Amino acid sequence: MNLSELIYNVIGCVHVNIIGLSLEKVLNAALEAGITLKNVKRKKYTVIEASVPSYHIKRLLKLSEEKKFEVEVISKKGVVYAARRRKKRVFLVAFLMLFVIAVLYLSGFIWEIDINGLETVRSDTIWEQVNAMGIKKGTKKADIDLDKLENQLIIQNDEIAYAGAEFEGVKLVITLKENIMPPDLREKAVSNIISTKDALRDEIKVYSGRAEVEVGQTVKKGDTLISGLIVEENKPVLKFASNAVVMGRVFYVGSAKVPLKEEKRVPTGNVVKQKFLTLGNLVSKVEFDNSFENYDITYENIAVLGENTALPVKIMMATFTEVEVQSIIKDMEEVEGEASEDAYMEAAKQVPADAEYIKSNFYFEIKDDYLICECYIETRENLVEYKYLE
Repeated sequence: MNLSELIYNVIGCVHVNIIGLSLEKVLNAALEAGITLKNVKRKKYTVIEASVPSYHIKRLLKLSEEKKFEVEVISKKGVVYAARRRKKRVFLVAFLMLFVIAVLYLSGFIWEIDINGLETVRSDTIWEQVNAMGIKKGTKKADIDLDKLENQLIIQNDEIAYAGAEFEGVKLVITLKENIMPPDLREKAVSNIISTKDALRDEIKVYSGRAEVEVGQTVKKGDTLISGLIVEENKPVLKFASNAVVMGRVFYVGSAKVPLKEEKRVPTGNVVKQKFLTLGNLVSKVEFDNSFENYDITYENIAVLGENTALPVKIMMATFTEVEVQSIIKDMEEVEGEASEDAYMEAAKQVPADAEYIKSNFYFEIKDDYLICECYIETRENLVEYKYLE
């Protein structure tokens, strides 16, 4: 059990069913409202099961009134709720609380350091530099400047092209990338990096070359992201094998059209029956007083003469049932569910397998007795494509 799970069990959680149509919007609204939802699992198209911390349940109930969805409480778990049911176990609860406080205090320190990504650079050299900055096991997280650590490792080591540092619980993870040019870039050294598709640029880390666009800027497929040929007045021409990490937000659209009405054939009670004969594959003509504008036909085998002969004779009964064709308005929740599912599947077909899913949004419009749904799936993808300069 990790630290977050331990705290979660102590403060208590409420298992709920979230019931509504546009559950993607509900999840996005909960995220924007700062409501934590864990163990999210879709039970039906209109039902999601999730766990909510006890201190967020009131926020979720308030949000349900604003966004018009239902919250059904399944169960309540955790030390807080257990304490309410078992008031005599005050000592145990107090002990657990002290234990959690101790864990929280200790979690403010690092107790493990990992250095990853080294190939040719000696690891003991990096360890000496990290320790020289006062970073060791047992150091307070608040005393560690991650940005300074990253910059110093790059400045002190010419072989290091990238340094990243982050906390993972009580562990400090340092990821390094050495400045090794890939073989394909050695052959054609001067290159630009262009965008693989239309996107909203989300992240950039330039190792060589010059960035031509900014974070938050919209780019088109083929736009130059990183330039490897830099020409400035009164300065020497600079040539680079562009190397960078460029990520962007990409949107895929799918649409669906579902009728709001359906035809239903309702019997009026008027029935006409007509007998006829069949001889082998020959059928006698079946006629009746065709006063019905709309009708259904059923056939019934009454008797067979000469069943085992080459030309058996069958006596059949044709039943003509008059029906009234009614136009029925379909349940709007079912229509929206069908339209949103079809639109989502249409958009999902376009998403690459290695794309990172961010979210999806649905938009509805009623037009000419049809519900039209558009689904926008947002992903985060690598935009890098090398273009070699002659």
